[in-house]
Amino acid sequence: MCAHDEGALTREPARTLAQLEALIGRDGVSTEYVRFRIDLLRGQWAVRRAFAQGLSADARQDRAQATDDTHAEQAPVFDEEALALDAKTLASLFELLCPAIRKDDRQSADVQALLGAVEGNPALLGDLVRHSAFAPDGEHLALLSERLGSSIDAVLFFGRALASPLLTELASHAGQRTDAGANSSGPPGCCGRCGSPPGMARLRRDDGKRILHCSLCDGTWDFSRLECPFCNNREHGTLSYLRANETDPWWIETCEKCKRYIKVVDERRLAVDEETIILVADVATLHLDLLAEREGYKRRTPYTATS
Repeated sequence: MCAHDEGALTREPARTLAQLEALIGRDGVSTEYVRFRIDLLRGQWAVRRAFAQGLSADARQDRAQATDDTHAEQAPVFDEEALALDAKTLASLFELLCPAIRKDDRQSADVQALLGAVEGNPALLGDLVRHSAFAPDGEHLALLSERLGSSIDAVLFFGRALASPLLTELASHAGQRTDAGANSSGPPGCCGRCGSPPGMARLRRDDGKRILHCSLCDGTWDFSRLECPFCNNREHGTLSYLRANETDPWWIETCEKCKRYIKVVDERRLAVDEETIILVADVATLHLDLLAEREGYKRRTPYTATS
């Protein structure tokens, strides 16, 4: 979607919402979680619309500038400056996500603590977004978690859920393609547009190529089939996979060196007319995350992109 298509921004992502709705009642899928992600997606689109309306075209263009001479060659296009919004603006945007958070029946004490902390001190939202986005730093997240009185998982998820629509809108305004390319100047396998780790992978229907999907900004890029996107491990004996069912079109690829994993959807196993929407695939395969965790693997970065 081009940024100047104001009509598209006024509409909700109907196909994604319809596919999420279709998951309700499916065996092995948590209806509670699906409803939460539907509410969250609607909130994220409300954030994107409000952000687009609140910034002039020139301001968005400035924030979406490609790397300048101070950046290393092929460094991520977006950095913390892209999210340097004032506390009042961030608070108004975060409020658009709050209905989904408050409606979540799984809401725990640490999520309530996070809500209370940022409502009482909106200035904390700047740190929440900056330290959660891009390639999150564990040390900074731990300090922020302590300040907010909330778990690192909650801080990371909701900080990225707020950052994602902002970066997606900036990329759209700049006319950038979804194809982000790999970030050769940072961690292997990370997004060339924002530096975030991939959230999921798919094997392309036409040729079986492995396409990584950014967990934050909706970017995509090609990546080697026989390589861990998180630590660059290429030792085949330490790369493996887990399946819940041999006939499923999705599975988990694991790495023994870094103990991380990525979920994969194989489009060649889908019906010819079945569209792949990564957010829907991620929600539908929550059971694979639980399987990976039981086996001792970590995802670390949640999928909060909006498509």
